This record gives sequence, structure tokens and C-alpha cells, in this order.
Amino acid sequence: MKKLSLALLLVVSTLLAIMAGPALADNEIGLYTDPTGTSFSTSVTPPLNTPFSVYLVVTNPINLAYNDGLGTPPFERVMTSISGFEAQIGFWTGPVATAPTLPGLFVLSQAFNGNAIRLGEGNEFVVGFAEPVPVSGVAAMMMTFSLMILDGNPKEIFLNTTSIPSLPGTMAIVDGSIQTNNLQAAIPSSGDLNNPVFLINIVMAAETEKWGDVKALYR
Repeated sequence: MKKLSLALLLVVSTLLAIMAGPALADNEIGLYTDPTGTSFSTSVTPPLNTPFSVYLVVTNPINLAYNDGLGTPPFERVMTSISGFEAQIGFWTGPVATAPTLPGLFVLSQAFNGNAIRLGEGNEFVVGFAEPVPVSGVAAMMMTFSLMILDGNPKEIFLNTTSIPSLPGTMAIVDGSIQTNNLQAAIPSSGDLNNPVFLINIVMAAETEKWGDVKALYR
């Protein structure tokens, strides 16, 4: 009986971990079909010639060296709002206004989550918001893209650093609660600039593997 109880506990624990999804790292930027940036909304197989929305979301924003201005030594602090970001977004092939989008992909529109000023063209986004975007839960949605595809070919979307990054070698987000020491390095939701953050017409292998693990428990 004790062995059976332990086995059931193991199954339940595994299922709960899978339902929760992978743990998010701090200061991630990603593209999602869900504006709250849930971990299993990073791929889509949309019908052809039909608009669909993709959201740029910052998750788990942390200021790693927050200064309260009261003489307290800098400390880690969860951000409550974000007032800007820097990244290249790989719907386009380059950082110039004439850069084409990926073959078979149209960007129909793009909208920031509030009044914002953008520097850069093509895939280059250096953005500041007039009013900081609040963090809800662990996520802040920065902008919305309306996309459409013309073919069923697989497409991998990457994020990258801007051509002249404020922080060398990395993307960045801005803590909206303070005016100084507010720039923080950010990483792609895929964990590496060499890995795509969003997939179109590609089945995510990670999801398949996880469900395979669940089924194996019952064999």
C-alpha cells in the first residue's frame, strides 16, 4: 500500500510540474500568442491568408541592483512596471526601413501597449513609453503584432541585440519605477540568442516529449 501511495504521489507531482510548465528565468523577452506570455503559447499553425496576433512580452522582470535613494546598498527588486525595451525582432531581415519580412510572412500592423516613442527601423526596436507598462503577475505586454502567412513553410523567429545596444551584447528592459540605474539586461525566452523564441508551422518538440513522459508513467 505504501509503495502504491508513493507511486501515485510521483505521478501527481510529475503532472503538476508539466501543467505548470518550465520555470521562467529573470528578465526574459519573448513572442507569444497569449498576451500574458504563457510558456506553451510560443508556436502557431495559422490558416493561410488569415490575420493572427502575436505579443511581445517581458516575463519575470527583476532589477538586480535597485537603488532606493535612501543610502541602502543596492538590492534585487521585482519590477512593478517597465518603461522601455531594446531588441531586434526577427519578423524582418534587417535593421533598415526597406528590410523585407521573412518569406511568406506579412506584418499587417504593430501597436505598442500605450503611447511610445520608437527609435530604429526594420527589425530594430528601441522603445520608450510615455507611461510605464504595469507588470501583471510576472508579465508585461510590450506590443502586439498582427501577422499573416501566405504559405505553410516553417518559420523560426529570433530576437537579438540592437545594432548599437545600450548594454553591450544583450537586449535590455527599463525599470519603470525609478529614474536612475534602471536599465537591466534581458535574455530571449528561448534562453539563447541562437535559439528561436517563436515558431510558425512547426510543432514544438518539447511539448511532445513532455506528454510522452506522462504516458510512459502509465505503461
